[in-house]
Amino acid sequence: MMPTTSTFEVVLNRLRTPTARIGLVLSILNYAQATVGFFISFYLAKRLGPTGFGLYSYGIVIGTIVYSIVNFGAERTLVRDLVQLENKSQILTASLVLRAVLGFAVLILIALSFPLWVTGTPKRIIVMACCAGSVFWALFPTAWFDSEYRMHYHAIITFTEKLFLALLVLLLISHGGVSGAVRVAILFMLTRASSMLVQVVFVGQRTRFDFRMLRPNASWLLSINVMIVLAGLASLFISHWNQIVLENRIDAEHLGYYALSFQMTAIVTLLQGQMLRIFFPKIATLTKRASDPSRAKNAMIRYSALISGISILIVLPLYLGAPLFIAQLFPQSYAASLDPLRILCLWAIFYGAARIINAFLINYRLESVFFWSSLVSGAVAATLGALLIPKYGGVGVALSLLISHPISVLIQAYYVLREMARRSKSNSILPPVASV
Repeated sequence: MMPTTSTFEVVLNRLRTPTARIGLVLSILNYAQATVGFFISFYLAKRLGPTGFGLYSYGIVIGTIVYSIVNFGAERTLVRDLVQLENKSQILTASLVLRAVLGFAVLILIALSFPLWVTGTPKRIIVMACCAGSVFWALFPTAWFDSEYRMHYHAIITFTEKLFLALLVLLLISHGGVSGAVRVAILFMLTRASSMLVQVVFVGQRTRFDFRMLRPNASWLLSINVMIVLAGLASLFISHWNQIVLENRIDAEHLGYYALSFQMTAIVTLLQGQMLRIFFPKIATLTKRASDPSRAKNAMIRYSALISGISILIVLPLYLGAPLFIAQLFPQSYAASLDPLRILCLWAIFYGAARIINAFLINYRLESVFFWSSLVSGAVAATLGALLIPKYGGVGVALSLLISHPISVLIQAYYVLREMARRSKSNSILPPVASV
């Protein structure tokens, strides 16, 4: 009789693999980073007060839009390209140069357009500093770390960045209000710039930046990623546009309440993002032209189930413990964050599976589906926001997100499954390979 391997031994053997060890280190570092990040956010929410924290959050929301433009789809497609293409150094170099040029142009455009949409010098400084910090963030060579399975090194650098920011915040933010928010935005910009420089130097010491074929490679990246960028901007209507509407239609104080609730769900979305980073190179391999679609389908179901199950385990204590947490650590007015938080907890459960489905969509190069599905869902979110925010405030923002986002996910899932079926059928009619 053949000896059987116990479930415990199977799990133990898997934990001994290099990927599992990297995942463990990445988990520890990312949760250490998250702990510091939560401390910064909660400290600022308490120290700056709802209005100051709301203004800083407004700058971060605008900066996120800038990030989506300047990053130019690299966070979704560059790992795929570095895994699937041969000229990796040239593609990486062209991507960084392209993003640097875009970032410079966007910052100039924002500065020139201030009189049209931002009033008051402090608010302009906050927005400009957050946008500059987001440009540096968009220049992170994160895809190289992921494609080389060195994401744990990236986590060390970003953890150090977050820790440095926390120390500066404790030392320099002694009072709240608008002036405190201005200082925080400047610190955010400086620490992001430092992190970007360290990452680029780290990558440059391990791979040669290749400027040959720069123009054709940059043109190619422009052409293939335009749809991704437009889709990413449309996606921001689902999650971020209504936060801007909340600040403009009501006030920064109410945005501060919502920002705290959104930040608390980051404990869930951070883990989801970390798991996706580990899965993404494998997804890029599974979706190559010659790969078996049935394996890809099984992996998508498996990854989605795993990430959803873990999300539920984290959401439950967050949902139950949030009232006590807010009551103990924040002024009484922050109790207004609880109602949107409850809705965002429901959204966070399915958000992980949504990211897995989107990763398969991108790796199958169905960018046009990503665009129009995001556009439809974003239009629904903006419409719901216009109807709900004046009456319900932050709850209206959360409801619009919870209702609209699944529309995009269902559309994307349908087309991913259809592409898998098409490839399966195509493979089945190929002539059999002759045996040797």
